[in-house]
Amino acid sequence: MTQIKLFNIDDFHLGNNLYIDASAGTGKTYTIQQLVAKLVRGENGRAGIPLSKILIVTYTDKATGELRDRIRQKMEDCLAEENLECYREALQNIHTAPIFTIHSFCQKVLHDFAYEAGSSFNLEVVSDDGIENLIQRLIRDKWSFETEFMNMLNSSKFKMNLFVKNFVNAAKFMLQNREAKKFEPDYSTLEGILQWAPGARNAWNVLLKNKDKTYEEVLKTKTNLLKLSDFIAAIKAYKGDDKLFPRTFTKKWRGVWESDELNAAVDFFFDLKDMDLQKAALEVFQKFIFDHVKDLVELWQKEKREGKAQSFSDMINDVHESVLNGSGELVQKLRETYRYAIIDEFQDTNQLQWDIFKTIFLESPDNNIVVVGDPKQSIFSFQGADVGVYRHAIAEIGEKNGRRLSTNYRSSDDIIEACNELFQGDFLENGDFSKSDVPVDKLKKQPPVLNGEKTAPLWISNVSDEYEFAEFAVRKIVECCAPSAGDPSKTSLRVFDKDEKELRNVRFSDFAILSRTRSEMTALESAMAQVGIPYTRYKDTNLFYGKECAHWISLLKALDAPDFSSWNRKFLNEALITDFFRVPLERVEDESFIYPTGDIMKLFVGWRQLVAKGRWAELQESIYQETEIDKYLSTPATLQQLAKVKQIGTYIFDYLYNNQVSLEEVIKHLQGLANSSEDVDDADGNLVAKGSDFDAVNLMTIHASKGLAFPIAIITGGLRGDNYRKEREPFSFDYEGQKYIGFDAGVSSETSKRENHAEWRRLIYVAYTRAESLMIVPQYKIWFEDDGKTVKPNKPFAFLANAIARLSETDFARTCQDDSHADSYATASASQLKKMVAQILRNTKDEKPDDSRLPDFESLQNKVNDACIYQYSYSSLASKKRVLENREDFYDNGEISVDGNRANREDFIEAGSGTNSILIDDASALVQPCANYDKNAPVAGVANYPRGANLGDALHKVFENLDFETVGNLPDENAAREDATLRNLIAETYQGNSIHIQEHPEWNDLTAGFIWNTMNAELPEIHGSIATGKTFRLKDLPAAMRRAEMGFHLDSHGEESSWMNCLCKGFIDLMFVRKGDDGEDYYSILDWKSDVMDDADYSDKDALSQKIEEEYSIQRVLYSYLLIKWLKQFYGEDEPQIFEKHFGGIYYALARGTNAGTCNGIYCQTWKSYSDLEKSYRNVAALMKRSTKESA
Repeated sequence: MTQIKLFNIDDFHLGNNLYIDASAGTGKTYTIQQLVAKLVRGENGRAGIPLSKILIVTYTDKATGELRDRIRQKMEDCLAEENLECYREALQNIHTAPIFTIHSFCQKVLHDFAYEAGSSFNLEVVSDDGIENLIQRLIRDKWSFETEFMNMLNSSKFKMNLFVKNFVNAAKFMLQNREAKKFEPDYSTLEGILQWAPGARNAWNVLLKNKDKTYEEVLKTKTNLLKLSDFIAAIKAYKGDDKLFPRTFTKKWRGVWESDELNAAVDFFFDLKDMDLQKAALEVFQKFIFDHVKDLVELWQKEKREGKAQSFSDMINDVHESVLNGSGELVQKLRETYRYAIIDEFQDTNQLQWDIFKTIFLESPDNNIVVVGDPKQSIFSFQGADVGVYRHAIAEIGEKNGRRLSTNYRSSDDIIEACNELFQGDFLENGDFSKSDVPVDKLKKQPPVLNGEKTAPLWISNVSDEYEFAEFAVRKIVECCAPSAGDPSKTSLRVFDKDEKELRNVRFSDFAILSRTRSEMTALESAMAQVGIPYTRYKDTNLFYGKECAHWISLLKALDAPDFSSWNRKFLNEALITDFFRVPLERVEDESFIYPTGDIMKLFVGWRQLVAKGRWAELQESIYQETEIDKYLSTPATLQQLAKVKQIGTYIFDYLYNNQVSLEEVIKHLQGLANSSEDVDDADGNLVAKGSDFDAVNLMTIHASKGLAFPIAIITGGLRGDNYRKEREPFSFDYEGQKYIGFDAGVSSETSKRENHAEWRRLIYVAYTRAESLMIVPQYKIWFEDDGKTVKPNKPFAFLANAIARLSETDFARTCQDDSHADSYATASASQLKKMVAQILRNTKDEKPDDSRLPDFESLQNKVNDACIYQYSYSSLASKKRVLENREDFYDNGEISVDGNRANREDFIEAGSGTNSILIDDASALVQPCANYDKNAPVAGVANYPRGANLGDALHKVFENLDFETVGNLPDENAAREDATLRNLIAETYQGNSIHIQEHPEWNDLTAGFIWNTMNAELPEIHGSIATGKTFRLKDLPAAMRRAEMGFHLDSHGEESSWMNCLCKGFIDLMFVRKGDDGEDYYSILDWKSDVMDDADYSDKDALSQKIEEEYSIQRVLYSYLLIKWLKQFYGEDEPQIFEKHFGGIYYALARGTNAGTCNGIYCQTWKSYSDLEKSYRNVAALMKRSTKESA
């Protein structure tokens, strides 16, 4: 491989074409950020390029999102350093920046430039899998009436399933590679061989050029003269009915000639002879496929056109045709639209894609292209990727325009050096490897330590079979996660934390098991299950094949049933025996399950109400909470089942939200997935996402791991050899830039196999470069001869066996011979290991999260939302008997609040009359700064204005979706009543909550007045325990500094009631942050209220205080206390400091009584100190604990 220069952003200039060779872990995405920033800014007085004119193409939808986020961050950083308009404009346009996958780019081209491309608008995207149905129709309606097909059908060798699968494979390949040729060799003559065997003509010419060469073979008693002319004559005598030449020409003819070229030519014909050319003739059904595949493809394309449909392959082919063979209008339009192109993951391109980008950008004097990739990571040939195209393309871009990223920022120095040693020699084809550099000191990662001592980066097993290696790996996982002998607070293995810049304990989730095929995972799954190690499969479509999916389907069917009478009772029975309820089979017919007042029926009535309103998030969390499935599947042995249940649940409710479908439709979709009749792709969401919400080992294929990194990688790749099945024919292969498909067991099979073996090497390279700190790898018995030492030659994974054997002799490796101090783990029984795992899981659960700096507001929201499990409406807690004795009534009154859909909590309080309210006696500890009340201000109202649950819910939704600034800055409430946008928001929201506002236009006027006055009411400013004397208005809160329906979750510990754990979860109506004069951020909470009070009470501070104290005494305490605890996760300070420096008070806005410029309808408070707030919280906990005992 030619050594190219290292990349330096200062060497890149506008107008340059460039290719960047980016090895694993070398900062490819960061480099793209740099390139974009330089293009946007310009240089040397030359104007930059708008972000909208920089086309960026990458491989997956997920990658486009990550690139967009990273480029946004880069633009923000650049703007902070240089206040330039170009960066500001780029930030404004980042959401519409042209960052695409190849398919979404082609789809956009065909849509936006339909006239220039000669294509139709808005074609439906379909899968080419439908071609199988077309083949079945042709068999039934056409070919069955043709003699040729019937003769073939009646043949004893004919297998219909094999015929259809091979036909589909051939058609799909031709659809992706329109210029591909059918490999139909005729080996009956020498000329046929020279024509059809790739490389034969060149090798023959070498023989003819050296026909007079001889070699003198020296034997013990004589010499023997080998004449090349004799070898040539034997080949010329070939008649097509036997081997290429007689067996008298033995291996002594190989490797003895004076030039490498001649030796290679001789070797070529010996290899060709060994292929047994007589077996290369096509079978009858294969010839039928080749004769009809072109017509089949044309017919399929016609059907798609008539149906206004296109596949992803069609998109690329149509753009390719228009760009290369069109009038030139499309090319010109695209050149005008995009000045520069940056193509990411370029090793995964193919010839069609490169033709498109080359024509638009490389061949234009006014446009340019940058391609970024790594040929060593080209592993997606089954999706059409062609590493040969990469090599041809960079040659066209020009060697002088090549740059290399060489510093590995992903891994520790030891991992980098170990991989440098591992990948030397023939590990990769063509010696396609250059060493990676270690980073500078400040960016280095510390090596892992085992029991306080540095350990080698590569742990190698003894020579073993797959089950022995699985046991070895599992014991290593347990050893690593177990407490250190010297310090039980630390795990035996500690790895570098890139955020904290120090060593940390390891967890099961730090381990990733990477396999070439799914079948390679089986032994490790079994070994982990045996000792209770939890694990998840990453993006596993097999997730839907098990009982967990069947249980979800049963539950959803029961939810979708209109009732449980007669025939429908079976749906309830099926749901009851699932893991959600675990009712014994003999009890499912018990009539108590269908009593209207029974617990089960109450659950389903409540759930059906949520279904009717489309409140899917609330339904999901309610199912988990009320069925107690967590408890059923909480043992180490069942954690994997629980993971699958929740992963499928996440998929279901994401599908419901994203596709706006009914339960019936999602049930059918799940059944399709379970029966393999439907596919799941990344667009459907991460079925098993890396970094689950519980501690579990990650299992994934190497393909799925690309782009990811893990502290510890266990690599099983290399267990399975060639997995050839006839169903996968015909073979596809490349020869001198030409794509072929063929059925023959000679050239087609062998050439395709060589290409596959080369990709296996690249696949193993990808696997070994995922590790940040440690790799655990096997030495499989199948790699070695019976002596367990000699590597079997000419086997697919001989290169890997040799490399690991070589590395095992270095300091980079830790072998079993080095494991004397790990005897307790090596010899422990399965039951002992199981106990160790259980203790590790308990230790992990008890760990407290490290404090860290406060991230941005968006990150806080996401983090808290992720933590939320189940939320309650705090207003409903005013009646302790209602909460503690009648929890099931929450369903009937709709008082569980998850995602902003709530009941009218205020009406409930009125109904409760307050006789059982819990009062928190802390008035002396409160600071209540509201003062500017206007007792003469009128309170608007109409006699028939609605009350109740729907009104409270609707008003909350209006505030949640309101543009504070726009509405608040309207000149007066009359203008608010006339504002079309506000009126529409109110009308749509109220109607959506079954409030017939269209029949009462005065309700809209009144609501608009409530909202405008609330936006302009005065709110006293609070900093910790102090009221500053200043005021602010809600209309002045920027959207970026406030969040509606902000979720939170805090576990209470110790002797407090377990009910506190349920109560300390919820959604805050509004959280906002304001910058104080001291430069600190102050976080405040506001709750919207629609309570009805006497008009005079809205402007009476004492009446408002009494209202809050009687009806929201628990809420105000919990909101405030939880806010402090929540902020403690992000500030490295204790609670009293956080309270004084970051607590901005708690506010209540009683919207019916607010008045612009006054405190009317506003209540706010803080505490005199954090200790007073904490005392109030302890009072709540004590009261709840006492009440629980009383109700028991």
